[in-house]
Amino acid sequence: MRGVQSRMTEQKYLARFGATQALGCSLIRKWMKFCAFTRSPLVFHGVFRASVSKELVDDFLSQYLVWLMDPKTNPDKKAMAATMARPSLCVPILWNLIFGRGKVKGTAAWNIVKEHEKLYLKGDPLRLSQEEYKRMFQDLASRFEDLHPPFPKTRTGNADLRDLVGILAVVLTCILSYRAGNVMDDKVSPEVHEAPLEKFISYLPSTRNPSKLVFETAEKKDKSGDKVIRRPRKVVWVVEKESATLDPVKVLDKYFKALGLDRDTRKGPLCKALGTKDNWHLNSFTRADFTKWLGKLESRKTIRHLKSIPEGKALNSRILRRTSLSNLASVSTIQETQALAGHMNMSTTSTYYVGLEEEELAQIRVARTCELLMLTQLLHFSDLLSRDSSGTRSL
Repeated sequence: MRGVQSRMTEQKYLARFGATQALGCSLIRKWMKFCAFTRSPLVFHGVFRASVSKELVDDFLSQYLVWLMDPKTNPDKKAMAATMARPSLCVPILWNLIFGRGKVKGTAAWNIVKEHEKLYLKGDPLRLSQEEYKRMFQDLASRFEDLHPPFPKTRTGNADLRDLVGILAVVLTCILSYRAGNVMDDKVSPEVHEAPLEKFISYLPSTRNPSKLVFETAEKKDKSGDKVIRRPRKVVWVVEKESATLDPVKVLDKYFKALGLDRDTRKGPLCKALGTKDNWHLNSFTRADFTKWLGKLESRKTIRHLKSIPEGKALNSRILRRTSLSNLASVSTIQETQALAGHMNMSTTSTYYVGLEEEELAQIRVARTCELLMLTQLLHFSDLLSRDSSGTRSL
């Protein structure tokens, strides 16, 4: 009887594995290698047995992470990259969920992941709540509608221009998902600019009646050996007759008017105004200016209080970028989010920008895998039916 049950279990496993092996995931292969390496009776082909306690599961998964962190045992013969810690733990959780082991959470193992990230990763993990993010845009849209260029060459006029260019920077970094460092100068320079408007923006087919705007500028520097490669990244914005208040077309037109420019005469970097009257002049609106402007939005009552940001912290471009990509991922696929964010590695998007919790990420992976299973089965039955109709095979 046990032999019959064992064969049935094996057949069910192979049927499911056959449908999911199309994933071709190297992380699944590593998990299987670890299970084979330990020869533990706790798991069967990477699936924990139903009788295994939560404590033993946590201990096993913790050993798996330590095994990956050691270059002597990692199948790649090098220590696990910090960006791969979370995906590496999500895979066994996903695998077990597929085979009905939904209680596998890896609670203790997640602490190892977080400690591993702290050693190697920099950056602020803070992000705004979805409600705060929406309210911030509503507040900025309200402020945008109150701005009526051209502005006088006074301190008040300069503050209005700074708000306008700051809002434009938010549009470029949140709506178009460019990094702040790719569209704003690092330092004030009279000649060299990061993304001069005349090259950064194209109106097609014409500036008078465009159907789309094409944004294109060099991406963050990628190091390849001794060389530094700058990769251009294009984002296309389709012009709509009815659009939101902070539509890039509207914000750009108002900004051009404030600088005495238009779509045809656009030139130079994003600018702020300094001085008054005869001493009035324009200068680059730098990344540092953007960070400073964002940090003062709440204290100036431009936006409402942000509860997600703890006392002593201020809103900055990193928090904004993480939040915007998290919201983007909620309405699109992770591949689409990765492409718009300009990340070479999907794990960077999912782990450090999208900000999904561990169980949420595992659930998403399961949902996608189940979709693949369903699609595979539908295609299989479709093939059988087509053969049946031709008389070559019957169900």
